[in-house]
Amino acid sequence: MGNNEFKLTKLALALGVTLSLSGCLSDDDKNDTVPEPPVPTVDVPVADTPEDLTFYVSGNVVQKSTGNPIAATIMFYQDGAPSENVVDIDGNAITSITTEDGSFTFNLASSDVSTLKMIVSSDEFISKTSILDFSEVDSSEPFEAYVQLTKLDSTVTSASGTGTTTSGQLAEELTVSADADSSSASVAIGTDVVLQDADGNAIADGDISLSVVTADVDAASGKAKAIDLIPDGLNESSTTTVQVPVSMMNIEMKAGDSKVKNFSSPISLTASLPATVNGQAISEGDSLSVMSYNEDTGEWATEDSVTVDADGNATVSTNHLSGWPFLWSFPACTAVPTFALGGYPGSVPLIIDIDTPQFSYSKRINRGSGNLFLRAAAKYGLWNTLNARISVRDLLGNSWGFSSQLVCGPISIPVTQPYEIVSENINVTYSCSNASEDFQDNTYPFTGALVKYAQANRIKTAATGSDGSYSLTGLQSGQQYDVVFTPRGVDVDQQTFTITADGTDETFNVVRDNCELEEVPVTGGTGSTGSTGGNG
Repeated sequence: MGNNEFKLTKLALALGVTLSLSGCLSDDDKNDTVPEPPVPTVDVPVADTPEDLTFYVSGNVVQKSTGNPIAATIMFYQDGAPSENVVDIDGNAITSITTEDGSFTFNLASSDVSTLKMIVSSDEFISKTSILDFSEVDSSEPFEAYVQLTKLDSTVTSASGTGTTTSGQLAEELTVSADADSSSASVAIGTDVVLQDADGNAIADGDISLSVVTADVDAASGKAKAIDLIPDGLNESSTTTVQVPVSMMNIEMKAGDSKVKNFSSPISLTASLPATVNGQAISEGDSLSVMSYNEDTGEWATEDSVTVDADGNATVSTNHLSGWPFLWSFPACTAVPTFALGGYPGSVPLIIDIDTPQFSYSKRINRGSGNLFLRAAAKYGLWNTLNARISVRDLLGNSWGFSSQLVCGPISIPVTQPYEIVSENINVTYSCSNASEDFQDNTYPFTGALVKYAQANRIKTAATGSDGSYSLTGLQSGQQYDVVFTPRGVDVDQQTFTITADGTDETFNVVRDNCELEEVPVTGGTGSTGSTGGNG
């Protein structure tokens, strides 16, 4: 907590005594009082760090197949427009965040925000929409967000084509088809169609590119699934039914760096469908719902239904591009799915994964029981007969347990910790090199900082703290952790401390050269500014 008592040097004490005596001296010749010299002062630090953080959002973006953090850009939306309710941890309004290590932090300008849509993108990855639900958050602690992106690599089926345009029209018809193991997706654009940007303007003359990405619903091991390509929010309007994908295609067309979004007349999108989905055969004459997704606003729109033809294909005509799932309806789960982890040791951040060919969901938790979904289960596309593999892992990727069971209702999973868990605090202080000499070694609690910790190149966890003491929980005993300490409200650079997890609290001091100081007079005494001078 620091030593806040005044420590006076011998010189200061001597000055104090001299000053007190000088007030009693007079001139022998004129009997006038001699003027007192200026009172010496010292520069004393004034505590100037901000209040402790309580609620804020701390998140990580990772590669789905590896769990490793990746660089990403996060855009924030509400009602199809950039959100005006997102601020950084210093309270400044923001609409996006770019993170180099996958870790991001923000806060909400209003406590009335119940949900927030994040559009997360990264080079060579499929963009993802993630909806955060704040309806049951604890306002005294950080909200941990977790976003997984699928990499555009050999696990994903894709195809591309190129062409040239004059006055917005193709010189030759362009068809691109991406063929997965049991399904395919193709796009056909004729020469009589004018290619347009998002505002309906014809694109400039030049080269264009067209890419199609798809995946099987029930993909082979090691392959991306159709559900991996589908952003959150598909079932936001669900009540008694949910839409389950039987096919998914993402389509992007570019003229240089500009997106082609619209067409003067309809183009054709065709999905070749698998023979069965969710144990049900897909037959000629079956009707499928179709929705489209606008990756620039995070909004879904309902399109015209399509009918399966004799070849097992379904074709939709459209005058705009986006993501396109073909869907079947199933009865929605109306229960409140809960989870309980038997044997959970407490205070360990874990991730629950639910996985089926038609449904995928991951949730970061730091407690042994609770509600699995905060919004209605139907909004996640959860139906009442869904049987899934549920696994529990830590932030390092280690397995803690798994179960196969229905997920519409209570979910119970026994877990076993694979190593010793410890917790410890780091106590962070600061001292002031710009203070007077006798106060430069004094230390003061470094409050209000943003503190995150992780093993090297792994997912970060936000620490809670007060009065300069920050709690690190769920540590793997014996392992090193990097603790990133980001001051708020003061002009001090970010600091990184390294600890070895052993359950013993540690203290770190930050030397500042720009502390707020108060000029205090030195008037004598022994340990205070009170005068001890006498009268003449």
